[in-house]
Formats: sequence, C-alpha cells, structure tokens
Amino acid sequence: MLRNSLLLSRGAAGALTLLLAACGGGGGEGGSIVPAPAGCATGAALEVLADATTSVGRVAGAVVLGCKGPLSQVRWRQTAGEPVVVLSGRTQAISVEAERVGTYGFRVDALDSTGTAVSGEATIAVVASAAAGSSAVTARVDHALRMGQRGSLRAWPTLAGGDAVASVAWTQLEGPAALDLDTTDPQRLLFTAPNVARDTRLRFRATLTTKGGTVDSDEVSVVVEALPPPPAGQLFTDTTVGRVYPFRASGPYADRLVDCVYSPELYFLNGRTNLCTLAQLPLLAASAADGVPGVEAIMDRVLVSHDWMGEVFERFLRTQDVHGDFRRLLGSVTAIVLGSHVRPSYSWSATGAIYIDAENLWLTARQRDLIGEAPDYRLSYDDELNFGGPWRYTIGNSEAQLDFPRDSRTLTRDESYLVYELGPLLYHELAHANDLFPSAMRGTVEPSRFVYQAVPATQPSDRLASSHPLASAEMFALAQVKFFGAAPTVAQKAYTPAQVADFFRFDRATDEYNYSKPAGVANSREDLAMLFEEFMMSYRHGVRRDVAFTTRPQDGQQAADVIVAWGSRGRIGEASILPRVRQVLGEIAPWIDAGAADTLPAPVPMRPGESWAANLNLLPPGTALRAAARGEAPAGARRRSLEQQMRRPYGVAPPPPPR
Repeated sequence: MLRNSLLLSRGAAGALTLLLAACGGGGGEGGSIVPAPAGCATGAALEVLADATTSVGRVAGAVVLGCKGPLSQVRWRQTAGEPVVVLSGRTQAISVEAERVGTYGFRVDALDSTGTAVSGEATIAVVASAAAGSSAVTARVDHALRMGQRGSLRAWPTLAGGDAVASVAWTQLEGPAALDLDTTDPQRLLFTAPNVARDTRLRFRATLTTKGGTVDSDEVSVVVEALPPPPAGQLFTDTTVGRVYPFRASGPYADRLVDCVYSPELYFLNGRTNLCTLAQLPLLAASAADGVPGVEAIMDRVLVSHDWMGEVFERFLRTQDVHGDFRRLLGSVTAIVLGSHVRPSYSWSATGAIYIDAENLWLTARQRDLIGEAPDYRLSYDDELNFGGPWRYTIGNSEAQLDFPRDSRTLTRDESYLVYELGPLLYHELAHANDLFPSAMRGTVEPSRFVYQAVPATQPSDRLASSHPLASAEMFALAQVKFFGAAPTVAQKAYTPAQVADFFRFDRATDEYNYSKPAGVANSREDLAMLFEEFMMSYRHGVRRDVAFTTRPQDGQQAADVIVAWGSRGRIGEASILPRVRQVLGEIAPWIDAGAADTLPAPVPMRPGESWAANLNLLPPGTALRAAARGEAPAGARRRSLEQQMRRPYGVAPPPPPR
C-alpha cells in the first residue's frame, strides 16, 4: 500500500516525507532506532497518516497522532464513499475493509492537550483487486496502544487453490524499534511498544511466501501513545493501563470513570491518594431503590476500549441474564472495564471495579482483530513441575467452551454462546466484588471513605476459611509456584501427578486455583470465587466442570497424550463441599435458596490410566441435564487445546493501598 500524510492544526498544514529503513523482525530486545518521518509541522496539533491506495478485499488504515500532547475524545466519521464498518472509531487508529472501488473519506475530531477542539481528514482510494491469486496475505489491523504495552499483529493468508504457506517474515519499516519481538508463531508478531516522547507510529510489513512460489506483502501501522512520567506511588505498576473511555458519554459519572478506576495517574503515597471515594463513584446498588441496578444504570458505569464491547455486553445482559443474577451481583461494583489489552481479568478492591478481557466478548472476526493476543504472563510459572492440572466445562459429554481457529474469517459467536465463555468469568469476578461488599451491607457503606477503606474487616471469604477451611499445605505451596511465580522446591519438582491428586482430593477445594493467595495474606479470596462460579454454572446452566491431575504435558502434546491420575466431573456436588457452597450462597447470593446446593448432581469420577481426551466421555448416553443445553456448535469450531485448558483466566489485581 501507499501511504499519504496530512499534518493538521487549527489552520496550519504542512507536508511529510517518509524515510524508510528496514529492521529485522526476529527475537530479542529490539534493535536500533528506525528512521521515522519528521512529522508534526510547526504549530500542528495533530497529524493524520493514512493509506493512500489499497485494493478491494485488503485492509487500509488511518491513524492520528497528537503533536503537542495526548489527544482525548477522539472520534472518526466517514465523509465519502460507500458506507464501511469502522469498529475502532473512538481510538487513534482505524481500519477500513472496502468491498467496492471508490474514494473513501474520513474526518477525525479530538481535543488536544489544552482541551481545544482539533480535526483532520484522510482519503483512501480503493482500486480493483489484482489478478486472482496474486494477493496472498493481509496484515491486520491498524490499532493504538500505549508505550510499554504488549501488542500483537497477525498476517492472514489469503491463498488460492491448494497453495499453502511456506514462510512469513516480519520487518519493521518505521518508528523506534519495537521491543521483545516474538515470532514463535510466524503468522503472529508479539512485541512491546517502546517508550516515546510523543505519539508515534510504528509501521510493519508482513511478507508471505507460499509453497507454490508466490511472494506477497502487506503493511500495518500501530500508534504508540505517549504517557507522562508516572506519579510517585503509582498503583498500576505491574500492568500497563490501556486507553478506555465511557461507553455512554452522557452518563452521570462519565466525567470521572476513567480517573477513578483505570488511569496511569492513580497513586498512593504516604497515606495520600487520588483514588475516588464512594461519594464520588458509588456502588451500583445505590442507583436503585431495591439495590438491584437496571441495565441502563449498569451501562452508565462501563468503560470500553472499543464501542462494540459495550454493545455486546449490553445485549448479553438484556438477553442472557434471565434470572437477574448478574444485575444483582453488579450492585457491588463501581465500574466495569472492558478492554482489548486487559489480560488476565480481575477485580480490584482499591477501586471497586472489575476488569474484563475482551477475548470473552467478541462475536465476529473483525471484532477479534482488535483484541491483543499477548499471552497471560503466568504461563511459564509451572514449567519445572512434573504434573498437569487441566480443566474444562462440559455439557453432557461435550465441551461447553470451544476454540475458534484464528485462520477462519467466517466463524462467529452469539450471545447465547457467551453464557459459557463470559458467564463463568463474570460469576467469578462478581463473586470477588460481593466478597468485598455483600448485598446485606451495601447500604451501610460510608460515602466519604475510599473503596478499600469501606471493605469490612472480616469478609465472607474469611468466614468461609474459618468455618470450613482448606487444609492442604502442599496445595497452598504449589499455588504460590503456579500462580505467583515462586521458585519450586526440589520436593515440589519431584511430586508425581498421583501425589498431587492425593493432596487435593482429600481436601474440600474444587480447583487448584482455590488455593491461590498472595504470600502473607491470611485467607484465599479465590476459594469463595471458584465455589460460586462452579455452582452457578451447574445450577443455572446445566454445565459441569471437569478437573484432573495428569502427566506433565510436553510441547506439542494434546489431550489424548496426557494420562489422568485422578479427576472428577462436577466436584462442586461432593458431599464434603456442599456445606461450603451453602455458606457462600447465604453470604453473597441470598436470593438463591442455600438448599439449592443439595440439588446439584453428584460428581462423576474419571477413569485413571486413560487420557484426558478419553475422559470427556463420562456420562451415559442421553443423560438428562438440569438446564437447556447449548445447540449445535458453530461449524468449524473445535475442542480447545490442552494448552488452553491448562490456563486459569483470572488474574491478581494490583495490590490495594494499606487500610
């Protein structure tokens, strides 16, 4: 593609010359600085860079950069050409996939660092496609992230006939060199955005060679948004805060949502903080007389990195929350953050908000294009252990959660499927929120206090640990390794799957993650959340959770290659665990009769000595479910890989300030 550049300000315009240089795309910490355009003419408030030309079926893009400081309230609108879908129209980068020849115009409006309205325009010419088969790759997609954030790009093969990919090479063409480059999957480039003094464009080229000898390339841009120096005592120190904005700009708390719950400017130092009090951002329960917020009130508290996330979340609440459970549970939060770079998801007692990875929300391939692929940072923590701990949700003898291959552009999901994808995650994170503020005490919180100060000294999870404690010291110690990165001891490295299974199965947890707690913290908060999540998925949706201890998976192995030492389906129904479930329900979901725990189906043991894959088929044919089962899986969706089933989708939030 050819790129055009427009330098715009309040009445000022200039020209830009692109200086290109190649930079290697291999691993390591990044190479030398790549020459970049001079950019930002004297007096310019913003700079717009766009593809000058593209062809039908390929992806074009445009980006806007702040010249004097950060831009805010960015909004793109189409001004010319056949209407096209723009999913990132409130960010600093848009992608355009035109299906017809023509000239497409776009205008971007924003506020500059002084709060002054500024604007710019971009024009993209779309020409006819080249001869069939000559286009072999599309790079997706132009997007924006902040310096220090982990980003990703993907090269999508568009092959004709029986041709296949032989190789993919990535080259950085422009901008300061990206860091920590990873092309373990050649079609995906992972990188860390470099530090920049002002908004900067990075430009990359993906070159694909097919086995038939076709060579094709495509380019893609990434905006790196500059951040001011971090404040002393910065609270978000272990995770980079992505740009988000209120889904509803006219909501009653829209002007403070970002500053209260997801800003890199949040700090706590020597007793001083700029966190919000509950008067500034109350719990959602305060929006309704009965303490149960409506969907409208909930959506007023949603922050998103892209509009479609809020739209999907709203439809999910309206169509899938048939019992009102999510609305009741959301009464204990101050805000909901839905982000393309939130990974893993978490709940935070410093702000009262929940933070949700948008990977659990997408419905179409174009939506998924905008979600970062950077893996969970904890994946390597258990590399030296000698056992596996996979899990999965099942409907009958089928997996409830599916894998949607990245190489397909036609696969879609709908809100009914999100019950199995987003549902468990929401039950889990909202269990944490209701552990902080159970419905019985929401009305007694002191508005003048910060969220972390208003949390009761003894929480439901503390009372659970007191009356029905977990006893396995070995599992608590292993959790420090698997979920916090502690160095394993010689003894832990030698544990066999059968030994770990014995540590676990004679205790009263439902998963390894029940034992997850930061070092020095008295009680696990995850124990309560895991119990509640598994109960709700079984009770409300007829879905049972499998958990097992297996031989250690080796690189490339799948579910048929690892052998189960011990496992169980629906462990939440274990007689010794039911008193714990009843207590959790009474504490954080009192609208559900605690006796509902006794209606759960009894757990089904797995067959030791058989593979994890073989143990999917545990129930007799035609086994009745307690709730309506999911319909046919979308064509092309497949079982999740063993690697996916080893991950826990929940994260440890930044630490709260001292009480």
